[in-house]
Amino acid sequence: MIPACRILIAGVLLLVTLPVVANDIATADDVIPILQRRCSICHGGEYQDGELDLRTIASITKGGKSGSAIKVGNADGSLLIQKMGKDEMPPNEDRGRAGIEVTPVNELETLKRWINGGAIGGSSLAETEMVESDLWSLQLVRRPSVPKLKNGSLVANPIDAFLLRKLGSQGLSFSQPAKPETLLRRLALGATGLPPSLQDMEAFRAGRVGYADLV
Repeated sequence: MIPACRILIAGVLLLVTLPVVANDIATADDVIPILQRRCSICHGGEYQDGELDLRTIASITKGGKSGSAIKVGNADGSLLIQKMGKDEMPPNEDRGRAGIEVTPVNELETLKRWINGGAIGGSSLAETEMVESDLWSLQLVRRPSVPKLKNGSLVANPIDAFLLRKLGSQGLSFSQPAKPETLLRRLALGATGLPPSLQDMEAFRAGRVGYADLV
């Protein structure tokens, strides 16, 4: 029979050698991706509202017009947490435009743990310098202004305006509108692979049915 003291000693040694899982500690590697998803569209890169850049630990600590975005050791007193906690940031109008979702509770708690834990940085991710790029896929989605053209009578919808402007830069314009019979024939061949019936042709010419009705 093994003495109780040996069992106790073995248990203590096992506890000492087991790795400690720091569930309550968050690092910059946990935080930076959250801020990039939720905040960097308005606070980083091309736009830095309030002169605030939330892409790196240095810029987060530096803050913007309102001062530092965080108070190390005091999450509830940090402007970042106050704005996100009250659901003021990201703004509602920017969410739909940029495809940003409401910050979930678990991400907000991670930000709080990081600030209360000393805003630990020093990781390669936190110290990475942001590289500006003109690559189209990295640009913020914007709704462009519809071009105003002299030959605006040819514009049936906003897309026409952009197409017509491009054609105009090459000295070109839209082709003449197709005849009703031609439109109907294109529609029928594209949809069924067969020419339109005589009944459809007569109804289309007489205006009893429209193009949208036949589609």
